[in-house]
Amino acid sequence: MKRVRQAAITLALSGVLGHCTYDSTPPGDAAINDSKPLLMLDATGFAASRSVKLQYTDAAGSATQQTAAEKTDASGRFLYPLYLTRGTRTYSLTIIVDDNGDGSFCAGSDKTYTQNASFASDTETKKIQLSTGSFGGC
Repeated sequence: MKRVRQAAITLALSGVLGHCTYDSTPPGDAAINDSKPLLMLDATGFAASRSVKLQYTDAAGSATQQTAAEKTDASGRFLYPLYLTRGTRTYSLTIIVDDNGDGSFCAGSDKTYTQNASFASDTETKKIQLSTGSFGGC
């Protein structure tokens, strides 16, 4: 009786395990980020929950990012991944922070940072680490 149970369990497990698949070639970093140039923006020292506007120009032309996601966190940090268009080799970036919290950009004590730079390839990631001292007035 014990051998019959063992045989039944073995057959059941082989049936279940026989239908499993294993991906021996998972995607690498290039496939995960879809081979797009990445700017990893990290700015610290601002007040909490301040709106941030990103204006940039890449291979596709000019664009603006300004949604609820573009805000400083509770500690005043702005951490944001900005994927640019595949094929971008030169770009310009302007970050504007509504530092005084009045809901408008470039009014009062708001801060701005501008960078013009280039990428060597589509898989490149640039880490841009900033503090409030890196920003000027509008």
